[in-house]
Amino acid sequence: MDALQKDAEMARLWESLTVGQVLGPVSYKVTDRVVDAFCQATEEMHPWYTKGSPFGGRIAPPVLTGGDYSKLMADMGYNLGYHARHHAESLAPLRLGDELTVTGRMKDKFQRRGLRYFALDYQATNQRGEVAYRRTITTTVGVVRDPAAMGQYRNTALGAPPMKPGEVVLLKRDLTQEAITRYSGQGSVLAGREPVVQKGFHTDAESAQRVGLRTNIGVALHYVAWLDETMTERLGRGWVVGGVLDIAFVNTVEPGDTLTIRGLASGGQAGDGRQSFEIVIQNQRDELVAIGETSGAPASH
Repeated sequence: MDALQKDAEMARLWESLTVGQVLGPVSYKVTDRVVDAFCQATEEMHPWYTKGSPFGGRIAPPVLTGGDYSKLMADMGYNLGYHARHHAESLAPLRLGDELTVTGRMKDKFQRRGLRYFALDYQATNQRGEVAYRRTITTTVGVVRDPAAMGQYRNTALGAPPMKPGEVVLLKRDLTQEAITRYSGQGSVLAGREPVVQKGFHTDAESAQRVGLRTNIGVALHYVAWLDETMTERLGRGWVVGGVLDIAFVNTVEPGDTLTIRGLASGGQAGDGRQSFEIVIQNQRDELVAIGETSGAPASH
């Protein structure tokens, strides 16, 4: 299948989507094996996610559930797109043994600068009836841009904004192909199988070129997961329960890129006691990769 054929397939899928459409439910269990695989793939080392926590035992990183939307979309044949924006609210700790039931609702579909998008609201409820999280993902359907829109689109990378007073580097890490491959095997682990990595636009350059990309690209939620450890260190319990992430992705990343995550702390607004961080993610060429905000209650360890 060449790029135009794949894009036509994604166009038909996009046309079939209906605003208000309900997806799911799908269910899975949070197990030691699932959390181990995720922490290994994302290099997550915070003791709450590897040993024990104030919530009564080991818990899973909140962003482990970020890819749950793919379970809802799998039967529809959705398997190619750019992650454009992600909003997440963590409402309950993800305890080992939790049975999560995920449901979703199609919030919007639109076209912009020659690309097709959908926005999906989704959430999970555990076996205790608690809503564990609420999320909204905005993503493209396909990656081939309509040639008619090329004139209004500047295909140039944005420069990262200059550091502000008080802003610090939270994390700097290389995105290796090995790490991308490990992360891409998470779906099979969540399904209770051995990690299986199929050739695709994240793991194989030739596969990526066949669907219209220059080369294979990293998974956006992979490097967003790197925020979990640093936000847990700074916001403590308030990140696990009540933490909010809102981030826009403006550039793709490739194997071999070095990503720097910057943060600027600010106090709570309207006396709500929350602490926020302005987040900037850039690559080694000082190009902007993603920009957004995290927030939670004051740090408590």
